[in-house]
Formats: sequence, structure tokens, C-alpha cells
Amino acid sequence: MGFSSGGGEILDGSITSEKLNGNVLSPIFEVIQENAIQMLINSAGASTTLNDWEDMIVDRFIDADGQLESVDIGNTTSIFDNINSKYSNASIFLNATQTGTTSTSYVLQKTISCNDSLVKKGENELKPEDGGGTRTAYCKYEFNYTDSSTDSVEQTETSTGSVFVAKTYTNPNPEKTIDNIKIYTKSSYNLISAQEKNDLITFFPFPLVVQINAEVVDAGIVQTQLFCHREVAGSGNVTYNVSLDGGSTWTTDLEPDVKNTITSADGTSLIAKINLNGAGVGNIANIEDFALMSFY
Repeated sequence: MGFSSGGGEILDGSITSEKLNGNVLSPIFEVIQENAIQMLINSAGASTTLNDWEDMIVDRFIDADGQLESVDIGNTTSIFDNINSKYSNASIFLNATQTGTTSTSYVLQKTISCNDSLVKKGENELKPEDGGGTRTAYCKYEFNYTDSSTDSVEQTETSTGSVFVAKTYTNPNPEKTIDNIKIYTKSSYNLISAQEKNDLITFFPFPLVVQINAEVVDAGIVQTQLFCHREVAGSGNVTYNVSLDGGSTWTTDLEPDVKNTITSADGTSLIAKINLNGAGVGNIANIEDFALMSFY
């Protein structure tokens, strides 16, 4: 099944050598990732008293959006921090794509999903197209809140368009959770394009979840243990929940790095939720990877 180490086998949700080979990766990159996964497995195994785990699910979030292999995107509320390659309760998300329009009315360029999180601000770079004299480029961030209300912030850049200029769009209602942000541009002149790029969204700390895809397991798991490289600050912390019956019943608020007894119903479909707890400025919780071990 790919990697195994001491205790048992790596389940299908892991990034195994076979799955790495199924992606378009260079041989050197494959070796680097296999070695890194093995180091994660060894670190996780060493965190148990006897390295006596039976099954292990691992993921290092190596792809650009953190969704490869094990993460259940439909039930994950944390936004993947694609600047620092981690899941966090206070992520930074970048959409670097350059877009533009010559329309003198606002045209939608991007929609950024925010998963009902708290957003501090957006930032980007803006300019009118070079070569047309002094013109004005307009950009509007539309904040769409989960209570169905909407607010927006507009920025402009008037120049000859030789360089992009940094702009900031501070969320007018930072206490409201946000469904998505829509980004619009327009030009002051219909022959000159308004250009924008590098949209950077900064989130406030807010309790979020990374859910792991269901894995088929043998019945009879009595304990689990979560290992992850993580960073916490203030009152932020990481816990996890486990279900063995496909999500019908749960054992909740389990601590990482120790064996936790399962008190919910037995079954053959394991799901885990990694909780990134903490709300308010400075209360941070993030994970760079995870390994979930099972004991029978």
C-alpha cells in the first residue's frame, strides 16, 4: 500500500508512492516528497509509546490548493493558506491572476470563496493599461455576507499605467462572516483596459475545520492519535473529532499527541475533523500536515 513503518499500513487516503507516480511530478520531486512523507510517518510513530499503531492516514498538503488526496473540501471550512502551505484559522489567500476590461461599467473578474469566515481586508495591484496617456482604472471589492447583506469598497488609480500600484480594501463589517468576495474592474476610457492582479485576502482568526475524507477501516478501533506539525498562539489550539460509522456518531474534542479512547459507535468508515480553534486577534491555530493513527 505504499509506505509502511513499524506499526502497520498506510490507508488509501494517504499520499503513497503509487499516488505520487500518478501525478505529473519530476523523479527528483517524487523522491523528495516520499522522503518527507516517511519522515512524517516516523515522527508520528515515535509520538506513540510503543510505535504500535495499526493504520495511519497522512497528508502533507503538497499541492497548490491543499486538496490532494485526503481533504474533504465540501466539509472543510478552513481556507488553505497558499502562501505558507498550511490550513489555518487565520489564512492568507492569494489569487495572482491578472485580469482587465475596457468596459466603462463594472465587470466581474473574480469570485473568491470565504467559507463563512471573518475577513480583515483585501489587497491587490491596479493600473490603467500602458500607452494611452493618463487614464483611470477602477476596482471594487464586493463583500457578500452570510446574512445576505452586501457592502463594497472602491479604489482607483489614475496614471499613464507604467507600473501597478498597491491598493487596500478594508472590510467595512469585519464582525460579519463572509460567503464570498466579488472583484470588479472598469475603465474611464473604453479603449484602455483597467488591469488588476495579486488579490490577497487576509482572514481574522475564527474557529474552522479541516475534514478528512472517509476511509474504509476494519471494525474494532479502540483508540486513535493525531500527530501534526502545528503553530498556535494566544488561546488558539488544535483538537480533533473522530467517527467510525461514517459520521453518524462522534468522539469529540480529542487532544493531539496522545492516544484517545473512542467512545462513539464502532464501524468501518473512519472520518476525522481537525479543529482549528481560536477567535479574535492573536488567537491562531494552523497545521502544516497530519498523521492520524488507529489502534485495535
